[in-house]
Amino acid sequence: MGRMAEVTYYRWAAALPILVPLVAYLVYRDRPAISLFDRVVIPLYVSGIVGGPLYIPFATALFWWLRRQPVAQYRRASWIAPVLFVPLFLLYLLAIRWWTGSTEPLAGILIFYSVVVLLFGYGYVLLIHAGRCLLGRWTTNGE
Repeated sequence: MGRMAEVTYYRWAAALPILVPLVAYLVYRDRPAISLFDRVVIPLYVSGIVGGPLYIPFATALFWWLRRQPVAQYRRASWIAPVLFVPLFLLYLLAIRWWTGSTEPLAGILIFYSVVVLLFGYGYVLLIHAGRCLLGRWTTNGE
């Protein structure tokens, strides 16, 4: 995979945290009994509702910063992006708590959401890098 093709891949792959929750929302059907499918789909589409409004400007700013960087920098940035997203998400969460007047214990909420953001973030990073490896093998074998 050439440099420009790989950069383009990373740019398109950055849409996964928006597209996956959207698809999850579209395939979810509210039923009285919660199935295994529902247990996977519900957190996915809720992640888009909760994190999507912040993720879009975060990803935009990250790719603006990376715009003239070598492809290796895109790879490195993908591995640290979830860690960079956590403090922004926690500030966002604090603003939501302030706006809604929530009285839930703060420390537990911040720790819980930090772990959730990291799990979802690194899940997407692993998915993106697995896709890059598969696409690299496919394009190498096809030549």
